[in-house]
Amino acid sequence: MSPPLRWPVLLLALVVASPFASAQAQTPLPNPVDRGAVLFSELGCASCHGADPVAVLRRAPSLKDISRRVERTWVDRFLAGQERTEGTSLYQHQIEDPAERNALLHWLAASAPGPKLKVQRHANAVRGKQLFAESGCVACHDPDLSLVGKTQVSELGHTLQHASLYYPDGRMPDLSLDPRDTLNIAAYLVRLSESDPRTAARIKAWPAVDTAAAKTGKALADQQGCLNCHSPKRPAQALMSIERESAGCMDAEHPRYSLRERDRADLKQYLASEFKGFDLTGLRTLNAMGCLACHQRDGLGGPSDGTLAAFAGNVSLGDSGRLPPPLTGIGHKLKRGWLERVLRGDPETRLRPYLKTQMPHYPAHAAALADWLVKIDAPKKAPSELAEQPRVEAGKMLMGNQGGAGCVTCHGFQNRASLGIPALDLSRTTERLQPTWFREYMLHPGGYRPGTLMPALWPDGASAWPNIAGGDTEKQLASLWAYLAEPDELPPGLSGKAGTYELVPTDRPIIQRSFFKEVGTHAILVGYPDGIHLAYDAERAAPALLWKGRFFDAYGTWFSRFAPFGEPLDGKDSEQRAFEKPERAGTSLGYLIDKNGNPTFLSKQTVEGGEVRVEDRIAVRGNLIERHLSWNGQLPDIAHPSKLPRTLVAKTEQSRHWRYTWNALGKALEK
Repeated sequence: MSPPLRWPVLLLALVVASPFASAQAQTPLPNPVDRGAVLFSELGCASCHGADPVAVLRRAPSLKDISRRVERTWVDRFLAGQERTEGTSLYQHQIEDPAERNALLHWLAASAPGPKLKVQRHANAVRGKQLFAESGCVACHDPDLSLVGKTQVSELGHTLQHASLYYPDGRMPDLSLDPRDTLNIAAYLVRLSESDPRTAARIKAWPAVDTAAAKTGKALADQQGCLNCHSPKRPAQALMSIERESAGCMDAEHPRYSLRERDRADLKQYLASEFKGFDLTGLRTLNAMGCLACHQRDGLGGPSDGTLAAFAGNVSLGDSGRLPPPLTGIGHKLKRGWLERVLRGDPETRLRPYLKTQMPHYPAHAAALADWLVKIDAPKKAPSELAEQPRVEAGKMLMGNQGGAGCVTCHGFQNRASLGIPALDLSRTTERLQPTWFREYMLHPGGYRPGTLMPALWPDGASAWPNIAGGDTEKQLASLWAYLAEPDELPPGLSGKAGTYELVPTDRPIIQRSFFKEVGTHAILVGYPDGIHLAYDAERAAPALLWKGRFFDAYGTWFSRFAPFGEPLDGKDSEQRAFEKPERAGTSLGYLIDKNGNPTFLSKQTVEGGEVRVEDRIAVRGNLIERHLSWNGQLPDIAHPSKLPRTLVAKTEQSRHWRYTWNALGKALEK
């Protein structure tokens, strides 16, 4: 890289800190070449050397209106090297000559006079501190970030509200907040003590522009290359050799750079690697843009241990109700037009109102980012499309909770609230999603988002509804997609009324997902006609509870907006038998239903040396409980004799079969 100039001039972070510009920024990328690529972009190397390795080029903040948005005394100290801030570039600013700093300041004032700013009536710094955490700011910034002395509340509020104007590279995105909340955040950052911004301090007027000084400042700026970073025009210079032993930007002894040894090593590995000007994996760009501070992609990124608690939302949805969704394969998941609208910030695309940390937007780069994500995420071999000959009526039955998959239990539809927990509305599914992704997700939701409350309704591609579309999985999925595209009427159960909704098994078992006391948020309840019932814990992939008596009242699950934890219908008066929890949780793979309605739960269980697949069938006949387990490897924890009653009938070493009456089972479980 080129030797340093006489004095450095990059003015990154003149208004609001942008943490990814710092050489000290941590990245979650395991590959040193990728880390070096991100540093090469975010440190501004490409501003002079060209060949940016990320999809959205790094730009320094715009100098527009700077004399109306930043205190002149702060800028002067910053140029003199007396102010350091989160987001400063690799250069240590040390312009020692006051005359040179004065000339630059006059040039800045002359070239960016700025508009008059509208002053709001009210701001609440306490509320702003809360919003700074809940809105996701702390994912990138220090929670105690202070801009006292740099700017004032009204000016900062204006900057934040128009972030894409002043931060053209999107590293500081437009906030998806009401202007009043944006001003509240500004009040917190400048530690505003009063509540009326009209009485608060304003940016002190910069001195009248000295034309001669401004001309000198422009010459200095041109000489030192200020506009290499602060202008949309970028040079296309070739990379210079980094093999020199001294005088380079990465010289370990150079006093004006704050590169750590690992930073220098990563940069050298990147520059020595085969150069790729296009980010094929997405990890470099998403890390550089700060997306991985909130989202995961390919198992990397997401909130850190220090920021996890700041993400808030609806607790009834678990982590899905407070954490942003993964970005793995996002260009394949969303249709290109919808993806651009999300990135642009169209209000119609905000389908997760339960998330307090809302998606920011990037209007200047929405189209380019959408094109890029679709390009890198296009599947190498497209999966099979949804089957032909869909039946809308079958799709409607599947959506409902009366003999179908019960989608409306959790999801809203057609401006109707869900019957239970408030998962996202499904009305715009076919407008949003690619049909191939929809099919893949329905077959294996846990593969996209581990821990999701969305159950595996078609485990191993098998259907649990033999009476719908002939029990053909592909036809059922096609029918569901067709109904979502053109719904003729509401699905069964969505327009239910308040009352008691006791589920009474008669000729075959009833299966109902719910939140359940002593089991948790991933309970699968099985009511048997013989009056003995089961709660299976899909989070641990193991049976949790048996009880005798009446089964379950589904009103809270179907109609409550906050999905209370249910219990056996007779409550504490019912006879109950609790299974001992396995030491290691398994992974649920869903369940299959036999011709009599009895479920066989499928799971992966961890054993020494790997995992085994387990099939766990529990049936009830009169006062007799039968349980049959089979597995394809080492004895799993949930089948070990120390965890469950000793076997009465053992078919093979990879299969165990128990038969107990209710009383005998109770004595065995209580041992």
